Amino acid sequence: MYYSFGYWSKDHAYSQYKCYGWINQRCLRAIVDFLFAYNKRPLAVLIKFDDKKVGKETTIQCRFDLSKYDTDVTPITPTETKFSLSKSKQNVHIVRTQFPLRLAWATTIHKIQGQSLDNIVVSFDKTFRDGQAYVALSRARKLEGLHLASFHPSKIRSSKHVAKEMYRIKKSMLISNPYNPLLSPDVCLKVAVFNARSAKLHFRDIIVDPVLVDADIICLSETHFQKDNLHQYNIPGYKTHFLPSHQTQHGLAIYSKQILDTKLIQESPSRNAESLHLTAQHENLYEMTFLYRSPSGNVNSFLEDLDELIPSAPVNSVVVGDFNIDPHNMSAAFGRLLEHFSTRNFTQLTSTPTTVYGTMIDLVFSSSK
Repeated sequence: MYYSFGYWSKDHAYSQYKCYGWINQRCLRAIVDFLFAYNKRPLAVLIKFDDKKVGKETTIQCRFDLSKYDTDVTPITPTETKFSLSKSKQNVHIVRTQFPLRLAWATTIHKIQGQSLDNIVVSFDKTFRDGQAYVALSRARKLEGLHLASFHPSKIRSSKHVAKEMYRIKKSMLISNPYNPLLSPDVCLKVAVFNARSAKLHFRDIIVDPVLVDADIICLSETHFQKDNLHQYNIPGYKTHFLPSHQTQHGLAIYSKQILDTKLIQESPSRNAESLHLTAQHENLYEMTFLYRSPSGNVNSFLEDLDELIPSAPVNSVVVGDFNIDPHNMSAAFGRLLEHFSTRNFTQLTSTPTTVYGTMIDLVFSSSK
C-alpha cells in the first residue's frame, strides 16, 4: 500500500515538512507500524520513504524509541490546523488534527516527474500530452523494472512547437564557440599559474582544462606530488620540471611545451617558500621563476630570502607565483615586497583579485620593457 504526503495550507505543518525535504515526495513505501499512547491515542505513523535521505532529520529529533525498526523508518506525527468557523464568528475556532498522509494507489505523470523508482507500472489508456510518454517511461532505474499495463505507440510523440524552437535556437544562437582563447597563439609566450590544491587529486581535470593546456608553460603549486610517483603526472606534449612535496601541502610542477627550449637552472625548497627557476627560448630568451610561499610561513624570513629564491634578473625576466601576501590584509609586507622588486627593475602586473575570496595573492613581476 502506497501513501502520498500532502498538505492543506501554508501553515506550520507545511513549513516544517518542507524543511525536512518531504514536500513533493509523492510516492512512499508501505506503512511499517503505528505508535499509540497508553490511552490508545495514535501518536505517530511509521513510514519508510523511497528516498532514504528524506525524513532523516525528523528521525534524529523524534522522542520515540525506534530501536527495533529499520534506520530508514520515519515517524509522521499528527498536525493541527486552526481556522474560524465563519467570518461572522471569528472567536469560534475549529482545530483539525490529522496525519498528513493520503492513500495513493497510483500517481499522475506530472507528480512522478523527477523521481527514479525500482519498479513502475505505466498505463497508456488515458490521453497523453506531447513529451509525457518520455517522462513515464524514464522513471524506472532498469528496463526490468518497467511494466506496461497498456501500450499505444501513437501516444509517444514530441512537441512540434518544441522542435521548432530548438531549430530556431540552433540557427540563431549568438555564441558559435563556447570557448575563446585568452590570447592569440602568435602574440607572446603564454604562462598559466594555478594553485591546484592537490594536483594529485585533480590531475584529470587539469589536463583537459582549455585555459591551462592552451598555455606554453603551466605552473602548478600545492601539487602534493611525491618523489616516488612523479612519472604518473606527465602530460603528453610537455616537458616536466618537478619540485616534489617536502611537506604535506607543498610541491611545485612546471610543464613546458616540447617545442620550447626550456632548461631548469635552480630549484629552491625552503621552510618559508619554494621555487623553480628556468630559462625558456621563445623568439627571445626568457628567465622565469615560479614560487610558492606558504601562508603559515614567516613573512619577514621570506622577504629576506628572496634573493636566494630568485637568481639574477636579466631584461627578459619574470617572477610568478602564489605569494600569499594580499595588499589589503598585509599592506606592510606587500609594500616591502614591491620595494624589493622595484629596486631590481621589476614591475608588478597583477591588478585584480586572483581568488574567489577577493584577495590578490597571485602576483606577476616582470623586468621586460
